[in-house]
Amino acid sequence: MNCNFELFHSSSIRMTTGTKNILLLNAVTLLAAVIAVATFGHGVETKLKCGALAFAFTSLGLTPPLVIQKLFSHGAARQLVVVLWRFPVLLLAAWTIRYVDVEERNCFITALLACYFISLTLESWLLVRGVRDNAQ
Repeated sequence: MNCNFELFHSSSIRMTTGTKNILLLNAVTLLAAVIAVATFGHGVETKLKCGALAFAFTSLGLTPPLVIQKLFSHGAARQLVVVLWRFPVLLLAAWTIRYVDVEERNCFITALLACYFISLTLESWLLVRGVRDNAQ
């Protein structure tokens, strides 16, 4: 019996390394948000709102540097653009904390910190790996 599983063959799904990195970063960020929000015993609406906000801010702040890496060849310009991208996003997240209800605030801050610290280390590793691959 000869089965043809072309759908699951590695060559049937073409993804660049950048796409894989972005998917990996967002999956880990979402997992961090779910784990951080699961530590709180508030209502379901609070958990979903806090996790979604934390995931949105972290993805918005960390995903574009993976794309920016491919656009700029000079290291200093690349780092400047990454910082100029992240700074307003994180300021917006800090500004949003003021408008979140008191009982949701702790959940949001914990989820945001979990997403950011877990995803930042992964993103740094992906950027270093990309530089190493480009140097070879």
